[in-house]
Amino acid sequence: MSNLQSQLILQWFSCFVIGITVGSTAAGIIWTSHKILDVVYGAATDALGRDEYGLAFTIYMGNGLVCAGIAATLTSLLEPLSGASGIPDVKSYLNGNFYPGLLRFRTLFCRVVGLTLSTASGLYVGKEGPVVHIGAIIASGVTQGRSKLAHCSAAVMRPLRSDALKVSFISIGAATGVAAAFGAPIGGVLFAIEEASSQWSHELTWMSFFTAAIASFTIRFTLTGYNDVPQNGFMDFPKSEHEYEVHIQLCYNSI
Repeated sequence: MSNLQSQLILQWFSCFVIGITVGSTAAGIIWTSHKILDVVYGAATDALGRDEYGLAFTIYMGNGLVCAGIAATLTSLLEPLSGASGIPDVKSYLNGNFYPGLLRFRTLFCRVVGLTLSTASGLYVGKEGPVVHIGAIIASGVTQGRSKLAHCSAAVMRPLRSDALKVSFISIGAATGVAAAFGAPIGGVLFAIEEASSQWSHELTWMSFFTAAIASFTIRFTLTGYNDVPQNGFMDFPKSEHEYEVHIQLCYNSI
């Protein structure tokens, strides 16, 4: 097998790993934030059932203050680059601007924990933009195959450490993040082509779509069975005639 063929196989395998990792991370953020809210709402509801209104208010407000406070502390003190949506930073990086620390593990940690707690606090925030940044960080980390924090380096990933391939896989990570957030692989590829990247190729289109599809499947498969956790970007069709009639009536009423 030639070096070109082995490098191509390594690239596609990296796309597979990126898709699974981004999808699993996004599913974990969604599941954890909703479970926190389930516990808080359950405790507050029990307090309201006992006519303990002050306790219910304290539980609800305390959860918001604690979760938002931890998320704000991580962003302010540990890694400021993990704040905001992250999409402008990724787009700027892909168009030639260098951001020290934008793609390191500490930023990923603060981004994941902060996003989970901020959405669980009840703040009017979403996960869509930050998941794009998370996808870019994971794609960069997988293809580079080394970590300064752990002082380790995978020699097998050395053929993918060129600057051109790094930027290409960051574009793939951005597309995968959109697919994980909305369940739309084609939408993720279009976002990377139209909004994020300044350089593109035919091979990159297929790699981005493959990775985005893997991420969408992973998040769908991971959240299957959790009926209380919404699966954004996916359409659930009714399974019975009665459910179909109710579904049609709800759609009619919304119009």
